[in-house]
Amino acid sequence: MRKIVCVFFVFFLFGFSSEDLKIKQSYVIDRNEIYSTDLLPNSPRFLLARFGEHFKLSLSKEKLKDLFALHSLSFQAPFDQITFVYKSHLALEQVKKKISSALLEQYPMIEVREIKLKPIGDLGVERIFELKTIQNAIFKRKTFQILLNTPSGVVPFLCEIEADIEVYVAKEDIRAREDLDTNNVEKRRVEFEGFLQQPINEKEFLSSCAKSFIKQNQIITTNKIKPKLFVKKGEMIEVSYQEGGVRIITRLEALQNGGLGEEIMARNPVSKKNLKIKVTAQGRGEAL
Repeated sequence: MRKIVCVFFVFFLFGFSSEDLKIKQSYVIDRNEIYSTDLLPNSPRFLLARFGEHFKLSLSKEKLKDLFALHSLSFQAPFDQITFVYKSHLALEQVKKKISSALLEQYPMIEVREIKLKPIGDLGVERIFELKTIQNAIFKRKTFQILLNTPSGVVPFLCEIEADIEVYVAKEDIRAREDLDTNNVEKRRVEFEGFLQQPINEKEFLSSCAKSFIKQNQIITTNKIKPKLFVKKGEMIEVSYQEGGVRIITRLEALQNGGLGEEIMARNPVSKKNLKIKVTAQGRGEAL
């Protein structure tokens, strides 16, 4: 009997109960605010933290002890930190599908794992949502704001993308005007963090050289490349053209440098006639 009384006295003195022993390492929360009652349901209710622009927040055991101490309460936990994850229970699947489609249109090589959405401000009783606009339309960041329509008006939401994406990365330092190929560039799958400039695609990789210096392990974006020279000024190139239903191949002198798909001028060395051609391959073109 004396032992039971002593245990009760210790719990009463230090302000915690057997609830402290049931503390978990992580919690899923469906609102922006994290309260003391999320950890200890029978404790007085007070604010611990807000998610803000995050969907995941970790609080150290020492920080939680300090927060509870402000209310003259003791807090104990078997973990050094406790993680809180925001997860909305709103019906937003159609909105997420539209965001995913927009991502795939801009980044065909992206693989979306999860799209997280969180309202900014109080929603009231709103439960019907439709995508209006994406504030960061070119996905420069993995976390951005969007606007959703509701029967009562427009509501801002915070959106976070969890995804992987295939990109081309420099295997070594690449000098300006150096051609991109498998010797100096490789394809990698990386965590999507958003891009200020669009990463290059396969076609651009095969037809480009470095516009400026590219550092080893740097993701190659469109602002770092220019068309690879498939035709050089002054060289003789094979040019095909149609005449009377017959396809003819002749040799012309290139009057300009040209990358794949570019239009340049070339000269017939016999007739001295200039023709506009489209560069189609290394040392080849097609008369326009």
